[in-house]
Amino acid sequence: AADAARVRAALAAHDQVAAVEAVPHHDDGMAALRVLPKDRTRSLLGAVGQAMRDGDWPVQELRQEQGRFDDVFRHLTTSGAEAAQAGDG
Repeated sequence: AADAARVRAALAAHDQVAAVEAVPHHDDGMAALRVLPKDRTRSLLGAVGQAMRDGDWPVQELRQEQGRFDDVFRHLTTSGAEAAQAGDG
């Protein structure tokens, strides 16, 4: 648990990371974390991979999830609202 907290804190401190969430998983002694980027159009795989190597963290799996529906919806509706405001000016 202390190692998981250390890893989570190290990832959260990265300048490209918006948040680190604990993900429910099987109790196999490993932590499962979801790392969310500040810029959702950019991948964090390189940054997270480098942090794993630098920290010498034992990792079973690393994968990139595609955009979630709520993220896509938020992006589309926010982009449309911003474009409409720009056109009003």
